Amino acid sequence: MDSTVLNAQGAWLLASLCWLTLLWGAVSDIRRRIVPDTCSVLFLAFWVIDMMVAPVLTWQTVLFALAVGSAVFLGGFALFVLGGMGGGDVKWLTAISLWAAGAYNGGGIATLQVLVATFIIGGILALTIMPYLYYCHKRDRIPLRRVMRSFEFPFAPAIAIGGAWVVWHIYGASL
Repeated sequence: MDSTVLNAQGAWLLASLCWLTLLWGAVSDIRRRIVPDTCSVLFLAFWVIDMMVAPVLTWQTVLFALAVGSAVFLGGFALFVLGGMGGGDVKWLTAISLWAAGAYNGGGIATLQVLVATFIIGGILALTIMPYLYYCHKRDRIPLRRVMRSFEFPFAPAIAIGGAWVVWHIYGASL
């Protein structure tokens, strides 16, 4: 986001709304294993707001953001079909990617940062849960494969951390 267009108060407000939405989605996924659709809709609204305050809004910018969002959705949908990601996670990651692609000059880089940070953090979180799953395997004498299949990993916290990192990079200079 070009800090000359969005003053410090506007940047602070948008960054705060983004962070609160990220926190809400992560906590909801941890507690109920559901990312509310409202979280995805809010990031779509943030994308529209960022498009409206952009110094130069071109069709190429909008189409690029839509193309990036579509690509993320298709990749997420493939993971959903394979059982590697929940539907709410796919929708939310798509909305955040669309927002990142449109909110920042060079939006493809911002979206790549969201995806890389999300999957690195997700991998770290998964590795930290593995000892617990192994403990359940030993305690209950259930095959480890069955224990792992029965566990629903909340991926939204990883999405939220990746999103928060990019929010800081997009609005941080204006804060």
